Amino acid sequence: MSDRDQVNTAFLADFPAIHKRIMDLDLSAIGYRSEVRSFFLECVPETSDHRYAYRYLNLDLEGDLAKKLDAFSPVETGDLYMLGVHHLRLLRRVAFQRYAFGLALDICGRLVKQEKEHRVRRWLWVYKDVILPRVPLALMVGYGVVLGSFKDWLVVLGRESGFAAGLLISTLGLSWFLIYCNIRDRIGNSPTLAGRASKVFLGCVLWSALFLWTGWKLAGLDSNFEKLFDWNVALSLGSSALLIAIVVQFFFAKAISIADPL
Repeated sequence: MSDRDQVNTAFLADFPAIHKRIMDLDLSAIGYRSEVRSFFLECVPETSDHRYAYRYLNLDLEGDLAKKLDAFSPVETGDLYMLGVHHLRLLRRVAFQRYAFGLALDICGRLVKQEKEHRVRRWLWVYKDVILPRVPLALMVGYGVVLGSFKDWLVVLGRESGFAAGLLISTLGLSWFLIYCNIRDRIGNSPTLAGRASKVFLGCVLWSALFLWTGWKLAGLDSNFEKLFDWNVALSLGSSALLIAIVVQFFFAKAISIADPL
């Protein structure tokens, strides 16, 4: 066993006691607030022992952070903590990367409250990532690939209802599975895993539906195009583009999650 492995093993053995102590600290004490902040900031780096311990021991990092988030709030007197906004931005990014939308929204609200200047602009900036803006960008790539490489045979085969239904079910199922695997890789075997995957998948489907609705409305502007519009073909193209968009996002983009803030 290497020295590094020995350190990790010893840390994992001690971590439950460390974790319990942190969660029992009273945030009304300035020194304890600082200790809580230091603890959770150690959980941010991908390769930190704290983050690994949370995953290995199946502890709820987001739930614990939500309980102790007041440690990152400013107090009127006696506290020299000046990095509240900076740390909250960092935690906000981590929350979105881990698909913890409830925690992310809580942090967004605190950021808007603390950053008093340019309130409207700040509100729009911190909340924009709730709508998963990476999805429509990836969908554009997905449609480009589909229309450039698979359009001819998808248009022909997509007119058959059986093929369109089978393709729709298989591509959507595979899309959900890829999202599920990505979230599992991010947070481990959490009880909330399937729920988080379903929320992200629903967001992707809604964006895809918006693209299809836009295409349908644009086709309706011209009677000739409206006659050529076929929903079976549109769903075949759209579901294929969504799958490719997710593959591009996970395997070719620099982002580590669909919800990673822009």
